[in-house]
Amino acid sequence: MKAGRPSLAQAFSSFSPLDHGSGWVPGPTSNEKIGQGVYSWTTYKYTNRWGWYGWGPDTMWFYYTWYVQKPGNITKLYGTISDWGGLNYTHDTGIMTWNNHRWGIQNHANGPRNWAVFWYD
Repeated sequence: MKAGRPSLAQAFSSFSPLDHGSGWVPGPTSNEKIGQGVYSWTTYKYTNRWGWYGWGPDTMWFYYTWYVQKPGNITKLYGTISDWGGLNYTHDTGIMTWNNHRWGIQNHANGPRNWAVFWYD
């Protein structure tokens, strides 16, 4: 089956540069969600590590591709995950080279989803 074109990426100002922190994707609160096939991104952070988990009840299935990009939209890391979400399914990039990075997601699940994201060293 032919896939449609992805929607435009979203970026939110709740992520400020040069700090450690956490937020929501798509954000800026846990109430916002993205549908199937949609991409969403953080703004760039000067960091060397990202962590995340799908936010929802234990019965919510998450299926998505995550990305870490350098400026210029150059993908540095990515992977596809299928799990139940929540703190029991926290994921991490591991330590990367320090750089400006942004974290992004494409939701493959049937229905709206969102993710808790954190960046640190």
